[in-house]
Amino acid sequence: MPRYTKHSFQVGEWWLSQRSGSPAWYATCYDAEAQRTRRVSLGTDDFEQARQRLLERYLEQHRPQNAPAEAVALADILLDYYKSHGSQARSAGSVRTSCGYWVEFFGDATVAEATRPPRLEAFIAHLAGQGFATAYIQLSSASAKPRCNAPGAAEKSRARRTSQASRSITASRWAGR
Repeated sequence: MPRYTKHSFQVGEWWLSQRSGSPAWYATCYDAEAQRTRRVSLGTDDFEQARQRLLERYLEQHRPQNAPAEAVALADILLDYYKSHGSQARSAGSVRTSCGYWVEFFGDATVAEATRPPRLEAFIAHLAGQGFATAYIQLSSASAKPRCNAPGAAEKSRARRTSQASRSITASRWAGR
């Protein structure tokens, strides 16, 4: 068995793991002080549920308070938004899916990194390349941009141009995830 293994999903110092012979997923981290691995059961054997629970656990432990955009992960903001607002909305499933696309594309990027116009344009192109309808791309982009608070007139102007450019994208209708 190799000494280092790639984790199926990791956020911060926590990753998903399974014990041999068990379908249950665990939140796992290495405790350097005790020099051992710590595991906490996530109470599920479904990978997607385990992934969501790990993200929630991480956010609860690392909730940003008045932190600059350069120090806050976009995934943390989106998860906080989903938990406080999106999960109670009528369109909770759509909000969750949309937030998932953002997290999947931007990964561990900070809010400052993810809201740079070239990155937003790349995200829009990525969604279009996956065959999403222009209206869905606009809705997904518009719903998350305010949560990121991209400052400055130049960024807002560029975002408007990006939105106009995305309207010209012709994409086939998508079948929901």
